[in-house]
Amino acid sequence: MVTGCHFIVFQTDYRGKEMASERFMRLPPEKQRVIYEAAIDEFINTPFEKVSINKIIQKAGISRGSFYTYFEDKRELLSFVMENTKEQWRNFCLDYLKKSGGDFWSMMESMLDAGLEFCRANDMVRLHQNLMMYQEFKVIVPPIEAEAMKLIRSQLYSQVNISRFREESMEFFTLVLEQAVLMVFHSIVSFYANPEREEKIKEDYKKKMNILRYGACKPVKQNQMEEMGVR
Repeated sequence: MVTGCHFIVFQTDYRGKEMASERFMRLPPEKQRVIYEAAIDEFINTPFEKVSINKIIQKAGISRGSFYTYFEDKRELLSFVMENTKEQWRNFCLDYLKKSGGDFWSMMESMLDAGLEFCRANDMVRLHQNLMMYQEFKVIVPPIEAEAMKLIRSQLYSQVNISRFREESMEFFTLVLEQAVLMVFHSIVSFYANPEREEKIKEDYKKKMNILRYGACKPVKQNQMEEMGVR
């Protein structure tokens, strides 16, 4: 089950820092998850400058001293939350591809379902709004960057059945992936704005994905025949 959704990337001036200490990474996964959930709840419900480390450690059941052996400050904790969320999405994609025999299009349909399910339980839009209000952060929706390209090359691309793609190169697959992810993102934003239109949003998403999959135009020969008046 995907427990996170992260399509918007937040950049700060803390690029050179580690997101969590080695001591934190040695914690049992369940303990890491408790801290992650306490942190994301606080970031969602509180403007960034007012985020309380005391509230986070109380929810997570850890001491203040322990917190500072795991993270330098709340910015480093936020970096961990965002990266952890992306990691969960990567694992979701890889697991689904393995189970489905590399069915990329089925994976994308399931990705929207998982994203909407998460939206019902969490308010990531409010998290984004909280960060955008804080001058230190800027929001971008970038093309797939070098780091993500390495992941695509080493993991995702190798798991996808691309035998029916028009081109089988990784570059072509990356372009398709970018467009598909943007469609998921747009659908999730639409859901936040109008949750009562969920079924219509899903229906429109499937239509858009079919256009991406099969193209908007008729086959070239059929178009040429119609232009010549041949039926």
